[in-house]
Amino acid sequence: MQRLLVSCGPFDVCVEEAAEWLARASAHVANSGESALRTAGVSGAEIRATESAFSVALGIAADTEALEQAAAEALAPRKRTRRG
Repeated sequence: MQRLLVSCGPFDVCVEEAAEWLARASAHVANSGESALRTAGVSGAEIRATESAFSVALGIAADTEALEQAAAEALAPRKRTRRG
């Protein structure tokens, strides 16, 4: 999650807004994604093929503290190291 949120900067996307959207989208997918696919007529095999997406969404939705921590880390100034 942190790498995803860190990538917001170059695209001029606010980290806090991205984290909030990710939390909402994950909760939606976790809570109603599979039933929405079934209602839309998606086959069981196709739904099973997307289980990893549901798993990721469930993980994010279930651990909002980790998402908040990732957002805080994404906002923290990055230390630059010299290579040489």
